[in-house]
Amino acid sequence: MASVYNLCAVLMILLLHVANSEDFITCGGFVQSDIEINFSKIEVKLYTPQGALKYQTDCAPNNGYFMVPIYDMGSFILKLEPPKGWMFEPSSVAVDIDGETDKCSRGEDINFRFIGFTVKGKVTNKGQMEGPAGVTISMAKTGSNEVIAEVISNERGLYEAPNILPGDYTLTAKHPTWKFVEPSFPFTISKDVTTIDKQVQVKGYDINGRVESDGEPVRGVMFVLLSESVSKEDVSDCDQTVVSGFKVSTKKKQLCHVQSDQDGNFIFPSVPAGDYTMIPFYQGEHITFDVLPSSLDVTVSFDSLRVPNAFKVEGFSVTGRVLTSAEGSGIGAVAISVQGRKDVKTKSDGVYKLEKIKSGTYTLTASSEHVVFEPATVKITPNTPRLPDILAIKFSVCGKVEVDSKSGVSLGKRRVLLNPTKQGNAEAVSTSTDSHGKFCFQVKPGEYVLTPIVTDAETKKGLKIIPDSQSLTVTTSPILDISFTQFKAKVGGSVTCIGICGKMEVLLVPVDPAIGEAKTVKVNQDSKKATFQLQNVLPGKYHANIVRDKWCWDKESIDVVVTDSDVTGVAFKQTGFQMLCETTHPATMKYKHQKSSKDGTEVDLKMGTKSICLAKPGVYKLTVESCHQFEKDQYTFDTASSSPVSLIAVKHRVMGRITAIVSATDIKVKVRSRESNEEVTVTPKLISPKPESADKTKDANNTEPVVPEGPFIYEFAYYSSNGDLLTIKPISSQILFYPAQTEVVVKSRESCPGIITEFEGRPGKFISGVIDPPLEGVSITLIHLPESAPFQIRQSSPYLSSLDGLRSLQITDNPADFKAKKLGEITIVVTDDNGSPLSGVLLSISGGSFRSNNLTEASGSSSSTGLSSTSIF
Repeated sequence: MASVYNLCAVLMILLLHVANSEDFITCGGFVQSDIEINFSKIEVKLYTPQGALKYQTDCAPNNGYFMVPIYDMGSFILKLEPPKGWMFEPSSVAVDIDGETDKCSRGEDINFRFIGFTVKGKVTNKGQMEGPAGVTISMAKTGSNEVIAEVISNERGLYEAPNILPGDYTLTAKHPTWKFVEPSFPFTISKDVTTIDKQVQVKGYDINGRVESDGEPVRGVMFVLLSESVSKEDVSDCDQTVVSGFKVSTKKKQLCHVQSDQDGNFIFPSVPAGDYTMIPFYQGEHITFDVLPSSLDVTVSFDSLRVPNAFKVEGFSVTGRVLTSAEGSGIGAVAISVQGRKDVKTKSDGVYKLEKIKSGTYTLTASSEHVVFEPATVKITPNTPRLPDILAIKFSVCGKVEVDSKSGVSLGKRRVLLNPTKQGNAEAVSTSTDSHGKFCFQVKPGEYVLTPIVTDAETKKGLKIIPDSQSLTVTTSPILDISFTQFKAKVGGSVTCIGICGKMEVLLVPVDPAIGEAKTVKVNQDSKKATFQLQNVLPGKYHANIVRDKWCWDKESIDVVVTDSDVTGVAFKQTGFQMLCETTHPATMKYKHQKSSKDGTEVDLKMGTKSICLAKPGVYKLTVESCHQFEKDQYTFDTASSSPVSLIAVKHRVMGRITAIVSATDIKVKVRSRESNEEVTVTPKLISPKPESADKTKDANNTEPVVPEGPFIYEFAYYSSNGDLLTIKPISSQILFYPAQTEVVVKSRESCPGIITEFEGRPGKFISGVIDPPLEGVSITLIHLPESAPFQIRQSSPYLSSLDGLRSLQITDNPADFKAKKLGEITIVVTDDNGSPLSGVLLSISGGSFRSNNLTEASGSSSSTGLSSTSIF
């Protein structure tokens, strides 16, 4: 070892010599330790006084030697920087380099000595990661009582003990009032271990407080500690036995209890951190004294807990009961008032407790929504074991009269009568329901009959309340569920159909509208028999109507009477399918099912709509007979269709009559319609005498036919539209008609017009002849000569015929025959020099007996016809 130090001295001298020769100075020395440490972890740094780093170096790992070169004169700080927790003395050295007197200039060593480690540890609450401040931690060598270090934990529970050399030690934790899980335990420090892993655990803190009365301490008040999270095993130094007479309604566990001392102070010595409830309990033989607050929630965290305000004894508590009767059960939720001030409510067993009571006389009043009590005046002292019982004297009888507002009856102000069933029990009383139909009585125990009042006017409106009355017995509790309801019946029945019933409705219509509106129920069933039911039907008389378009029923309406029970058996039966016929004019219609071989059924139709019931479903053929002509000769109707049969008359039969003196066989009537501009010839029928009368013999012995005698009456018919103008002309080769023709306007209403014109027929003279050569369109005029009888013809009297360009002369052999001769025609055209026609030019033409003076037309021409063969000028 000496050779090593000699070698270092030689190196030091050489370095100083070199340093002096190179104009810089070195500062060197050793890091010294009495125990083995790792010198390589230690750094030596050179700083200016201002803190600027000038140089740094490591120590020699074998002996802790270091050397720092300094190139400038001046003040510096040589500082040792070991691992955290290593302690050296000194930790830094100030040097003033002047080149002569300082240690570095003189080549003297600057040494640092290791004095120990800084040992760290932690104080925590039991079961937690944090701990309190103020715990004294002392350390001593194992086997020695000499304390080498003593520190106090900080606000986080941490502590540090400096200058502890490696070795075995004993740690001891202390506090004036706190308890520890393990107040003392051993630990070891080595060159690599400087932290005490084992934690100092605080087992519990003290809770203390005070109780007094009027400023004086009170001894003997018990305080019970409860908690949800802390168990009995975690608390200590307090009584954990069960407190006699102490009851509390909470889920928290009772841990322990303590009593106040003669100075009124109490203390729970060791309570772990957590949430607690403290309840004071001070009970005599019959009376419980009131301590306020009656409970106090506290939290213990990292320190002792001093209750800031003292508990105060304010008075005493007494108990009482509220009963249904002297031997009855308790009544809960009854409000008890003392001197008119609401104080407490009874529990479910009827027991109540008055707190903070002082000696004196009090008036107790009990009140409940449905029970009536007599007030009680009592004297209360600490010697009063229990208050006298408060008994119920009346109970509520409540209910409801339910009436449908839609029935037109008021819900409110209905009288309800309460009659006692036994004489002397009580007098009859009545009350009115409120707007919701509710009512209430307050009566003594007994038997009663309850009756709602219904007026005659309400009865007429269908109001019936069930039951009419109710009997009840009031004993020891209110009756709150009495119910009267408006009777509403169910009306039901069935519908029998020919096929599938399908969709339909049943309508219930009140006979008296005062009962209310009609009710409807829908029926929809895929069967031949359907059922229905109408709900909430008021008493009264009704008509039940079945509603199904296009169906026929044995009874479409059934009378129903509702009294006080449901109605059943209302039965509707389908008899067929309805066919609606809408006709503009009367007619006789025959209808027949297209699959039926039987004759059809006839029905008379009046103008308007008629309903016909068809027995079977399917298609029917309809034919119509009438003096009116309709749009079709034949119609069809399908029972599956909802459309009515529409019969619209388009023409109406008009008739005419001919009365003839003699019979004629060729009478015809020509009818011309202005509307259609067509002429139709009809043949009239002989009406009188009957045609067959001419075949009858005069008697059995005479076979000669009887010649009928006139007059002969003929009638004819024609179908015309309403408002048409008809020109009617009868013709015959045997008789003449007067008038020769008539014009009539057809006016049809509900019935056909009938006879609209009449003609008279007389024998006449008929003339016939020919025109040679044959010409068409020649107008023949017969001239009646006044001096002769009608139709007498003289040969010298010419027949005149007018036809353009012709003039006919009479043929002497037959007065009715005519010889036609072609006559001449001349046309003259007048124009100007340019060939344009000139109108208005007077032309005078003459020749023989012919004379003509005419003006030219716009075309410049003028024509003259009927000219005989002669010279024309």
